[in-house]
Amino acid sequence: MPGEATLNALSAASLFAVAVFALAGSRRSAFATTLALLTADLAGFSLAQSMELPGHVDSWRLLDISLSPFAPLLGLLLVLRFTGDLARHRRVVWLASAYFGLLAAMGAAGFVSADARRGLASAAWPSVYLLGLVPCLGFACLHLMGYARRVSARQERRRAWGMLLGLVAAIPLGLTDLLADLDLPVPRLSALAGPIVALVLAALALGAELFEQQRRRVALVLALGGAALVLVAHALLRVFLPPALTLPSLVVLVGSLYALLFAGTYAFAGLLGRARRERLAYAGRMARQLAHDLNTPLAALRGAVDYLAEERRREGAPRHATEAQMFELLDSQLDRMAGVAARYQRLLRQECEPTPCDLRELSERALVTLRAACPERRFELDAPTLVPAELDAALMLAAMENVLKNAAEACAPGDIVTLRARAMGRRVCLEVEDHGVGMNPRALASALEGGQSEKAEGQGLGLPFARRVCALHGGELRITSTPDVGTAVTLLLPARAA
Repeated sequence: MPGEATLNALSAASLFAVAVFALAGSRRSAFATTLALLTADLAGFSLAQSMELPGHVDSWRLLDISLSPFAPLLGLLLVLRFTGDLARHRRVVWLASAYFGLLAAMGAAGFVSADARRGLASAAWPSVYLLGLVPCLGFACLHLMGYARRVSARQERRRAWGMLLGLVAAIPLGLTDLLADLDLPVPRLSALAGPIVALVLAALALGAELFEQQRRRVALVLALGGAALVLVAHALLRVFLPPALTLPSLVVLVGSLYALLFAGTYAFAGLLGRARRERLAYAGRMARQLAHDLNTPLAALRGAVDYLAEERRREGAPRHATEAQMFELLDSQLDRMAGVAARYQRLLRQECEPTPCDLRELSERALVTLRAACPERRFELDAPTLVPAELDAALMLAAMENVLKNAAEACAPGDIVTLRARAMGRRVCLEVEDHGVGMNPRALASALEGGQSEKAEGQGLGLPFARRVCALHGGELRITSTPDVGTAVTLLLPARAA
């Protein structure tokens, strides 16, 4: 029917636009890629449905059958990436991959086998598809419902319920075509499901905290261009080509659309990545120049502090204890500033110089700095009297301060940040725990990638730096976080240097 074909074309265009927007506008993440693949797949078989003839297994119908099995699998993946539970349910994903991969292979076999085409035209195909679709989407919905009920952050709960309501609204509409293929008296309403899914996923994409503000505007233009491309392609096919399109032309058309999608958006992402690399390289050159230029004023400042301290000693005891503490703090911070350049040069050369040290004493030094830098936060140390280890003290101190600073910035004034240090057999463990805003699973998945931060003035370099320091020691960094509950960052390090 012309109206149904037009609606399917509009559905394909809207889904294609979301796919382009997800790839072009997002930070690089598995969640954004899964979102783009799902919407691109839905757009592909919506376009095929807009061209196929009812009751006739032509090339478009075979394309529809080949692409549609990927939608439940990608939908399940998207839900598990949204909730951060993919690792826990990998067996479910592998089972769904095997089942729907087999269905997609059956659809592709129809391009070359007449027997396969006859099987796809029978009632067996929709029955087998429903047999896998219902439990897969049912599991996804129940899992999403459980996540929405257990998460405490209001905004995250709204996202989860919105995604669930979108699925509940779209799934019955999508099932009508399968039920109609089983000769049941059901109207075909799957064309209505596409715009609903596109709207829900577009809202999810915008609210998933994966998109950089400076990329949204350009990504929106690219998305609208992708939607226009789909509509123009559909109009040209309807006007100039017969409905039963030959296989080579079909492959060229669909392949071109997907090539334009991925090549264009990744080229855009590549340009942004190159610009970012150039900024980082420039920042590296400036950092080296800055380290060189700081030597003279640091030497002058050191001389001034030493002179004032000596004058105070000649005059007698300091007027009060705080003054003596401030002189000691100035002296220690000048030592630290003088060693910053050498420390970062070692990190750049991937060199680590471990020496015997006490992890508790190192923790106390880090807390002294953070208490002075963040006086409105409360810091607590939980550690035994002695935690011996062999570490590069300068690098580890910088890593601890970065993690503590992140924790302090995530908390409200008066909140407690706890630093724990303990020995664990052949390893030592440092843990920084806060009760701040926390991170949702998507932000948590990208927390260790440099240059990404949820804070307005953040650079997103603290945790990647700490992870790099851990790796140089032969250790690892782990993060657990819950929105509106807090975050725990754990540094596991070998007690003795390799």
